[in-house]
Amino acid sequence: MIYLDVSSETAWRRSGQGARLNPLEYFGRRPEWFGFESYQKNLRKLLLEETGQLPVTVIEEHAGTARTADAVREVLTA
Repeated sequence: MIYLDVSSETAWRRSGQGARLNPLEYFGRRPEWFGFESYQKNLRKLLLEETGQLPVTVIEEHAGTARTADAVREVLTA
């Protein structure tokens, strides 16, 4: 399994500071930074715990899709 790790800050920015989130991506009544960050951290922890029995490669956040694709390619060809 390949896990693409993205910081909460980057995900928040990509969501338009919460404007494009759905209710399954944050805690609380409406999308706010604290509820989003808490939810994302809990989700990351849970995903990694639940896949703990599988071989998991974590790919840290990269600037740009090309660098991310290169990192994924490296894992797949190793």
